[in-house]
Amino acid sequence: MNLPPLPLVDGAMLIDNSFIESLTTCPRKLEYNNLRKRIPSAERPALSFGTAIHLALEWRYKNCRNAQPTVMDEQDQAELLAAYFKDNPNPEDDHRQLNFAIDLVKHYNQRYAVEPFNLMTDKDGNVMLELSFAVPLFEFELEQRLGDAVLDSKFIPVIYTGRIDLPVLWDNQIIIIDHKTTSLLGDYYFDSQRISPQYEGYAWAFEQLTGKQVSGYCINAIRTKAQPAKPRTGWDAWWEECFGRHKEYLKPGQLDEWKTNTIALIKEFFYHYQQDYMPQKKKACTMYGKCAYYDICYLPKENREANLHSDMFQNNEWSPLKGKV
Repeated sequence: MNLPPLPLVDGAMLIDNSFIESLTTCPRKLEYNNLRKRIPSAERPALSFGTAIHLALEWRYKNCRNAQPTVMDEQDQAELLAAYFKDNPNPEDDHRQLNFAIDLVKHYNQRYAVEPFNLMTDKDGNVMLELSFAVPLFEFELEQRLGDAVLDSKFIPVIYTGRIDLPVLWDNQIIIIDHKTTSLLGDYYFDSQRISPQYEGYAWAFEQLTGKQVSGYCINAIRTKAQPAKPRTGWDAWWEECFGRHKEYLKPGQLDEWKTNTIALIKEFFYHYQQDYMPQKKKACTMYGKCAYYDICYLPKENREANLHSDMFQNNEWSPLKGKV
């Protein structure tokens, strides 16, 4: 099963955080996810629900600014969510439905009725949020041809892309806030997020876009696990446990090191690609539970492509430049 052509756009390679994280976890996963554009169908409800929550938060910070959302504001958020779920219904047996989303956003508004930061605006007075970006990272020089690819140049520009949820002024410092939906919260979750290259990358990209120094980032986490019939600690405590934030300050030179490290990883990707083989890092097969591609990798090579195109997988249509799935 030869690798597909590089997904170049006008001769450039567009990479995002998903690409980088897949490469660090397992290049074979990157092949399936980013090159062959197939993701597990089972992930769809979680991704779709996360998109719905993002839309509701975008509405809040765009329309309420730093004011506490009113009952009318929450009604508008509910109507926005209703329209989204009408067009993007989750399976009936999944708990992540419209009513749960409305309740979750309502309790979020109560938990963060008064924010500790100020929103940033652009030169036209518009709130800066959901900022798509495409920033040049470096140019890769080919040492050999890439299969049958016809390239105009031996230099491939590598463009770092993404979407910044919410840059804010927190204690007069620029902090990049990223909204995350997750089934579990706690110290382990935030420890695992701290090692993600996304937050440093988004801080670096914001500095490239604006010329303004970023001091740190904040993970704005929202738990989306199913509601119990009767919480042991009571409903108020259960809803309180649905929300958590972790703010991290950047150290001197940290963003420069992120760039150096990311370029090294992308060069590693091109090395594997030029060999027409993405290696499997088997330690990742069960690192956080069984990998979604576990069974694919253990099929004979000639059977993998057909199974990737079964109804267990779907097309990966995510693009930070077009919007969330």
